[in-house]
Amino acid sequence: MKQQLLSGVLAIALFSTVSLPLAEAATYKVQPGDTLYRIAQKYKVSVADLKSWNKLSSDSLYANQSLNVGNAVIAAPKKVKNPVKAKVTAKPTTPAPSAGTTTYTVKKGDSLYSIAKKYGVTADQIIAWNKLGSTNLLVNQTLKIGSAQQPSKVVPVSAEKPAPIPTPAPIAAPVGNQASSIYAAALKIAYSLERTPYVFGGATPAGFDCSGFIYYVYSQAGLKVSRTDTVGFYNLSSEIANPAIGDLVFFQDTYKPGISHMGIYAGNNSFIHAGSKGIEVSNLATPYWNQHFVGFKRLKALK
Repeated sequence: MKQQLLSGVLAIALFSTVSLPLAEAATYKVQPGDTLYRIAQKYKVSVADLKSWNKLSSDSLYANQSLNVGNAVIAAPKKVKNPVKAKVTAKPTTPAPSAGTTTYTVKKGDSLYSIAKKYGVTADQIIAWNKLGSTNLLVNQTLKIGSAQQPSKVVPVSAEKPAPIPTPAPIAAPVGNQASSIYAAALKIAYSLERTPYVFGGATPAGFDCSGFIYYVYSQAGLKVSRTDTVGFYNLSSEIANPAIGDLVFFQDTYKPGISHMGIYAGNNSFIHAGSKGIEVSNLATPYWNQHFVGFKRLKALK
């Protein structure tokens, strides 16, 4: 009887041990356009932890870099009696490159929009052809460029149950009436303030810093916003791929690590902001701004 009880206890202990989840260090391979902030949000860790775990001295990343992203809990596999083979469904495929497809190697100072303009295509098409997760580019990154007529959407091959078409990057929703009205007023106010001097912490026509300029312009245009810094505005807005004139543009690692500068998109790859020389219009294609470019965002308060 004791031997039977002991056997039963051992069996239960063994079963419990097998069923426990296993914790192991997870790694992530950096994709073109990734930033430490986006990876940290994805894995619900802090940027400081990522830099500590990977002994990073800066926020700079390169494609295919392997990062330790902490411990991921992975459930132990369960044994299933009489397993049934899963039906394999064909994955959606991207249209094969046409005869007019070419490749382009990203150079310093390039942006997605300048490359699209050069080849007579749209930024959305380049994003889809290359399955980009954002509008950020890396020097020496190779891009596939098709013809303007070539379809950029993913075509499902299964007629029985079509697979959903993946969205390569958040696309800007049409600007609503409220946003359109505020943007028009904001740009008029912003341009009227050109050559206003730069003052750290300033948020009045006597002098602005970059976030104070955004706060003043949007407030005067009729949008209720908080007087916060660049990181605050970054967290109060949603990422978009196709900016409208009046949306926000963000930069990182300018005078401090992380999100550190911002401006208002003014169209034609330009933006207006509080630069070192005061309120001025700059171009995203210039090497400095292209190197520090993070992306476009839109305040969540806008409708």
